[in-house]
Amino acid sequence: KNESEKSKRTIGALYMTMNNPYFEVINEEIKAVVESKGDVLETRDSGMDAKVQAKQVEKFIEEKVDCILINAVYVWNQVPAMLWQRVWFRDLRKKAGIPVIAVDTLIYNRSFVDGTVVSNNYQAGKQCAKDLMKRRKKGKILFLVQSENKSAIDRIKGFKETLEKAGWKYENVGELECQGQLELSQPLVEKVLNKTKDIDVV
Repeated sequence: KNESEKSKRTIGALYMTMNNPYFEVINEEIKAVVESKGDVLETRDSGMDAKVQAKQVEKFIEEKVDCILINAVYVWNQVPAMLWQRVWFRDLRKKAGIPVIAVDTLIYNRSFVDGTVVSNNYQAGKQCAKDLMKRRKKGKILFLVQSENKSAIDRIKGFKETLEKAGWKYENVGELECQGQLELSQPLVEKVLNKTKDIDVV
């Protein structure tokens, strides 16, 4: 909270990509709250590039923002990701004294950040599966996956395991790597649909 007599605070927000309506919604909701307190939100799109995001973090530190919200670009459980998280989150942040909050992304070592706000993505997958089972008795499913993102992995896992536990009959007709981006996923799906119409669910 910010009292009216205090100067404006600047919060820096970084997202792995803004080419995803999901992150647009998150950012707009954060912005509404931040601005209602008389503060400023600076948003950056990292374009799915960890090196770009690292430079953006450094820039925010140079600008002495009051807080950093980050949706990290990284490959879950791979050494390079762990190393850059250690460098940018733990070392630079603590030297600068800027609190860092991880948004909708799990950090492999939570001690690197001051807080984490995430969805229960496994549960989200379960809810999608339950909704599907209400609508159909069986189906052929085309999966859009983001195999390097923990939240996407958990959603697919929750979805599949819920269908399987319920004994709901489905056929996996393919898994397309889309990096959670519309410009990649849309042409991939169109290509599949041009070859076959025999798909019930994407």
